Amino acid sequence: MKKLIFAIALLAPAQLAAQTGSTLSPFVASDGSISGTPMLVGANYTREYGWLGLRLGGFVDVGSTPLGGDSGDGTSRVGVFGADLDALLFAGSPASPNASVIPYLLAGVGIQTLTGTVGSSFTTSYSYGVGLRTPLASWLSLDGEARYRQPLAADVIDVPEEVGSGLEFRFGISIRTSGARPRVRVPPASALASRPLLTSASAPAGSEAAARLRIAERTLDTADDYLGIRYTWGGSSPSEGFDCSGFVQYVFARNGVNLPRVSQDQARAGRALPLDLAVFEPGDLLAFASRGNRVDHIAIYAGNGRIIHSSASGNGVRIDDLYSQRGRWYLDHMVAARRVIDGLSGWSLGSR
Repeated sequence: MKKLIFAIALLAPAQLAAQTGSTLSPFVASDGSISGTPMLVGANYTREYGWLGLRLGGFVDVGSTPLGGDSGDGTSRVGVFGADLDALLFAGSPASPNASVIPYLLAGVGIQTLTGTVGSSFTTSYSYGVGLRTPLASWLSLDGEARYRQPLAADVIDVPEEVGSGLEFRFGISIRTSGARPRVRVPPASALASRPLLTSASAPAGSEAAARLRIAERTLDTADDYLGIRYTWGGSSPSEGFDCSGFVQYVFARNGVNLPRVSQDQARAGRALPLDLAVFEPGDLLAFASRGNRVDHIAIYAGNGRIIHSSASGNGVRIDDLYSQRGRWYLDHMVAARRVIDGLSGWSLGSR
């Protein structure tokens, strides 16, 4: 556990520049490390830095059954309260848009106080375990975790007899109280324009990149054919008009790449990319969120800082420059980028 905490501490400075947020999490728990297995209620406050979290929480026993019976000195233990300080390591950012399940590891230290009719006693402990967060909305998730709690070795002699080692199970909700969208790295327009545009001709012959870019070029040629087609909510064809995800699905399907129909699902397809304009290739998907981090718009990157998409505010299929005044909105609201073309087969890679 000490090695895990040390490793997390070393990585923390790198995460300070990543997406941050805060959550407030009420919970109920059953603590098997205390005789009587008390029913606890409590709350945690967590500060998240990308995939790293630091959590402070407290709890109190609400059970009516005395714990441990007679302790040998005439004292009946009748209540428990305490606090924990935990480090969390998420498998991905807990604020990632459209994540279905986010596992995490935890390790921490805590203090437990047992109160009775005659005085009180306390012990310190360390614990480690695993948890799952299931987002229900951009601001709300269900949490469940299991941890193994053990008294600190230095306290063994003085540990109350009601306290030992055991599993604790927690269930609760997390309410996201603050947070920022991921920051998009935007190189100067001149720097982007001065770089040669990556094409299938400039990529090494026979390479996966060349094959992928050939498919991307055909897809963008298809997209260009529908410039000016009107925006229609729910539309998925040139005759009825396109909404954003209908347009993306249609033009990719015409080039052998199968994508889901809804923008939130499209934003999980393929392979995740860092939010950096210098990394994007023509044919990549860029996802946007009007509020919070929930995807509600999708576009195709066309190269040189441009996107092609079907936009309600733009009256249909159009090209927008991300360096323009209008494009600034898209940079400020971009939450995901995905590479959905597998150059070896011409089919989407699927979610991963």
